[in-house]
Amino acid sequence: MNSPLLSLLRTNPEIVKSIMTSLLDDVEKSFDNKSAEEASPVALTWASISTEFSAFVRSNPDLWNTIWLHWPTRTIRLYSKVSRPLTLNIRLDTQKITKIARQHRKQWAPFLQTKLIHDRVGTMKIAIDDGHAMTTALGRTLNTPSITLTSFTLLLGKNVRVVPQLLSGYAPRLHTLRVDSAIAYKLQAFYESLQHLELHLGANNSSTIYLSETLKHMTKLKTLVLVGSPELSQLPVPRRPPHPLRLPALESLTIKDMCDKRGALYTKYIKSSVL
Repeated sequence: MNSPLLSLLRTNPEIVKSIMTSLLDDVEKSFDNKSAEEASPVALTWASISTEFSAFVRSNPDLWNTIWLHWPTRTIRLYSKVSRPLTLNIRLDTQKITKIARQHRKQWAPFLQTKLIHDRVGTMKIAIDDGHAMTTALGRTLNTPSITLTSFTLLLGKNVRVVPQLLSGYAPRLHTLRVDSAIAYKLQAFYESLQHLELHLGANNSSTIYLSETLKHMTKLKTLVLVGSPELSQLPVPRRPPHPLRLPALESLTIKDMCDKRGALYTKYIKSSVL
């Protein structure tokens, strides 16, 4: 083993922990980087360096509580065990996994459902492209209620379908939600907790009627991001906006990737005391 690395661990374990945390942050950012490589279980790699490194890494459960579902079953079980008592950050991006990793797809739904039921899931980021159709079991799993879930990102290809009522409408701690899907999801049930919402708009969820029904009771919503799509650009823009939708806690409204006319419609429509 490299003696300077071992010396650093013995004299400044805080620096080693900081370096590891930074590397894990880079892996986390890979979820939104389309050119990024498949995420690997780096904590397991660190633990294999030496007995001393293994003891250090295993004594820090926050280095283990992010699990990518494409990993081998044994790896996932180890991460789940060592990360206790922390909640888990579950990740899946089918566009970035190898053919070998896809062989583990049968484990995705059972593992995720078990952790949701037993209140171990803190955050989820799920991205499934059209080339990897959503399995029925995984679709049902995303309808599982969760007491511990605080943040959920769901990015689906236009031909991927999931039941329109995510988490059975019960996730009392969910404060951040990001959805990119062709489905008009029923999000009203999260009005008591949701503070940050990003919606990608298409034919089924871009009308002011849908937005009104979805947002009108979200009195704690602080940030709202509305993102356009190629499909949205083909739809006519209403001539006049309806009566304004007022969101009392809203501090930031961001309009992205849509024509100026439609952006102006939403800007005039969605109001708050500071907008």
